Amino acid sequence: ILFEKATCVDMEISYIRQGKSYIATKLTVQAQKLMFGTEEFENQWAL
Repeated sequence: ILFEKATCVDMEISYIRQGKSYIATKLTVQAQKLMFGTEEFENQWAL
């Protein structure tokens, strides 16, 4: 996943044991443009 003009708008840290880890981190990124392989998605935000 590639993105352009993005910012982190939320971060959540969970202290749970799952697999070999005790911490899970979830980041929410809001981006103007996202690229998944050959697919592109772009938000038409007013600047």
